[in-house]
Amino acid sequence: MANARLAGGGDRVAWGAGLFALGGFADRVGLTEALSAAVPRRGERAPAHDRGALLVHLLLVLAGGGEACTDIEHLRSQRDLFGAVGSGSTLYRALRGIDGSGLGALWGAAATARRGVVEAPSRWPVGGRHRLDAGGGPL
Repeated sequence: MANARLAGGGDRVAWGAGLFALGGFADRVGLTEALSAAVPRRGERAPAHDRGALLVHLLLVLAGGGEACTDIEHLRSQRDLFGAVGSGSTLYRALRGIDGSGLGALWGAAATARRGVVEAPSRWPVGGRHRLDAGGGPL
């Protein structure tokens, strides 16, 4: 995710601020890194976009109600929040390139990140107990 932070009180409005927070959470718990390791770079040319980050961007698109690869353009329009985001065609090619063994590796990466959430919550101090929903209010 881009190097940004959420703050209130300004006069600028950004679409997807909640998705930015969700993406930051994915980074904090190691999901992005685990997905990157699970999808090796293949082919003659190295892809311009990290496949793990691209897959996290896909998850954000789905969380935001997206239904097609081209919906990733909503994230691309907010570079200050999401950094460099691949295009719809890049996402499509990445998904088409995942084979059976790659899919198993992705499931393994997700399981590793999930265990990290459950077993080591101190990896992301939040200053007390908080819900992990859009409200973000105290429990």
